[in-house]
Amino acid sequence: MKTTIKIFALLLLGALLLNSCSKREDDILAKHKVEFSPVKGGMLTDYVTATVDGKEINSGDEVEEGKDVVFTATVLLMARELDKWEVTGAEAPAGAPKTITIKVKGPLKVRAVFKKKSSIL
Repeated sequence: MKTTIKIFALLLLGALLLNSCSKREDDILAKHKVEFSPVKGGMLTDYVTATVDGKEINSGDEVEEGKDVVFTATVLLMARELDKWEVTGAEAPAGAPKTITIKVKGPLKVRAVFKKKSSIL
């Protein structure tokens, strides 16, 4: 009986040690590539910036699943405006707000489409 208890205790201890030393799959946060365009370029080019937790990221960076990415469209010429957002990997927002927030659930591509204003005031 004592031998059985010792063997059971050793097996239980071994299982606990193995479980505490190995990383479980759900403990590892998945990361996904986030791409956006157009990016900052020339002096008179409209562009998109993106931030995660208040820190700017570059197009192509990997972001942890579940994080919110805030995309901001910047229009440099008064004769242009944001037309729409094109999004692959998540639902595109309705309308054309200058700032959108998308939760990362997988690879993500976001593109701001700019157009000439129909009338300049």
